Amino acid sequence: METPTVSADVRETVEDIIEAVRSDGDNAVLDYTRRFDDISRDQNQLTKEERSDAIGRVSEEEKRIIDHSLDRIQTFAEAQLESINEFEMSLGDGVVLGQKLVPIERVGSYVPGGEYPLLSSALMTVVPPAVAGVERIVVSTPPQEDGLPHPAVVYGAMEAGADEIFVMGGAQAVAAMAHGTDEVTAVDKLLGPGNAFVTEAKRQLFGTVGIDLLAGPSEILVLADDTADAELIAADLLAQAEHDTSARPLLVTTSTAIGEAVIGEVEDQLGNLETAEIARDAWEQMGIVALAENMDEAVTIANELAVEHVEVHTEAPRELLDDLRNFGTLFLGENTANVFSDKLIGTNHTLPTQRSARHTNGLSVHAVVKKQTYQEVSDEGVSDLEPWATRQSTIERLDGHAKSSFVRSQSNTLPSYEASETELPNE
Repeated sequence: METPTVSADVRETVEDIIEAVRSDGDNAVLDYTRRFDDISRDQNQLTKEERSDAIGRVSEEEKRIIDHSLDRIQTFAEAQLESINEFEMSLGDGVVLGQKLVPIERVGSYVPGGEYPLLSSALMTVVPPAVAGVERIVVSTPPQEDGLPHPAVVYGAMEAGADEIFVMGGAQAVAAMAHGTDEVTAVDKLLGPGNAFVTEAKRQLFGTVGIDLLAGPSEILVLADDTADAELIAADLLAQAEHDTSARPLLVTTSTAIGEAVIGEVEDQLGNLETAEIARDAWEQMGIVALAENMDEAVTIANELAVEHVEVHTEAPRELLDDLRNFGTLFLGENTANVFSDKLIGTNHTLPTQRSARHTNGLSVHAVVKKQTYQEVSDEGVSDLEPWATRQSTIERLDGHAKSSFVRSQSNTLPSYEASETELPNE
């Protein structure tokens, strides 16, 4: 997967944090929470009383909204799980091959906090393992000003299927879930986006623990022809630009008029956007409006850039479905706004960035289910397989492999081993 570029300071800081958590466990995490979040706690885990209090502060209307999103995300995840099949087949006489599905045992979900509570990330990173049947789902999320996670995040995570919630953020949270502490049982795989420190911690800990992907700043690319609506395009570009000053809002169009109109619309809409300071920086520093000679060239550009979110605002958007190959997720038609996927449409919003969509897909239930193979060979199967395996092993000069195969034939014993005399059967 693509590795987001990080500064030496970030890399070294994360190294120090990981080592401190590995060495001093919960005390190190609590110390970082005091230093970075200005919150003092006696334990990292959210207590039952704190969970109950948080849920009690979620209004009925907020619960309805969360439950509605949760239902759609669960429904799609269940359909994804059903798309993976266990099977068993016979391949030649006496040889049985199969595939079985086994959920990962323990998964850690990181839910960013920061300036805005990312409730959606709680649903997106807890639902897949819950639907897959993961035994233990641990959520880690930083505290708000009152010292606790946002109540809506707590409610969403618990309703989605979280077993435990820890009040800890940043690289120290990732390190705690990867290495384990007295409070935190080490997980097998980490899910969820985060800032540069979280992403760098996932990169450094990959191998100690599995990870979903290394997510960078948000990206959107809109493909547009002369039938597109500049107002809608501008709104969608700014919706992603408001995430981060490093977000990438991109437009590739075959129409000069649409390109100019979108630039004007962005300026107009920035005047009424509460997050304009962030969005304007992203637009001015990272935004691009590119003119393509035709839609074929526009598609080629999109496939080369392999952007996280790709929207198609054309007269016949579905005609490009097969041509577009590299994207995190695809939105067909001007009605299909990115925001719907970010929140509740059902697909997962944890997606590859920085061109990793060329080889990686977004988070799904598939990421927490192991597709394990198995095989069974009868006496008849040995007779069929042994000559081939023995001779191939001798070609590779792996004498132990050759003997392991040779000795399984009922007529062969090791003292008489001579692989070159093994005759290959006629096919």
